[in-house]
Amino acid sequence: MKRTLLDTCILIDYLRSKPEATLFLDQLNHVQFLSAMTVAELYAGVREGEERTALDEFIKTFQIVPLMMQLPNKAVCTNGSIVKVTKQILSMP
Repeated sequence: MKRTLLDTCILIDYLRSKPEATLFLDQLNHVQFLSAMTVAELYAGVREGEERTALDEFIKTFQIVPLMMQLPNKAVCTNGSIVKVTKQILSMP
């Protein structure tokens, strides 16, 4: 089964309705993961109230991976903006 670990910047762009990020995430039709660090980064930038409630619901749609130093990261350049994504995760605990 294909799995993708998503980085903070693609999620922030998605939450801000940037077309490239929306298209990228909408095209993924497999299990998507967030690292615990990504979750922390998203919460660090959220405002209390409706925005936080929306983020709570959004995060529930992903599986959360604890911090693991061995996960490979890959930066991909898309239309002049850097979007960080990871290579397919080969094994999960």
